[in-house]
Amino acid sequence: MLDADITRDSNAVRVGNALQYAPDYLIRAGVVYLQDEQRKLALLGTFVDASFADDANSASRFIPSYQVWDLTGEWQIRQSPVTVLAGINNLLDEVYYARIRNDGIDPAAGRTWYAGLRLTF
Repeated sequence: MLDADITRDSNAVRVGNALQYAPDYLIRAGVVYLQDEQRKLALLGTFVDASFADDANSASRFIPSYQVWDLTGEWQIRQSPVTVLAGINNLLDEVYYARIRNDGIDPAAGRTWYAGLRLTF
């Protein structure tokens, strides 16, 4: 838990407000399944509490809480230095944002995927 509040300020109105971009919690947790040291599957969640984009805690600068799930997998080819990697970030295609700029919100990426190879020598 993060308890980041303004305790002193030249602007007395902001005393007691939360600091900008300081959610009360940011949790990254999940489950990982490992089989024979050759296959790995992971489902990881990121849970972020609401916050504000300014120290005045303006309603127009409010950032709602959000949750995002990522799924990743690895498969090492037997007796080979090659591991195949793949994953999907933002698995449920959550629509959220974590930043507000003067010209509007900065939306987070939707569902994205990746694939690749890892060579071990």
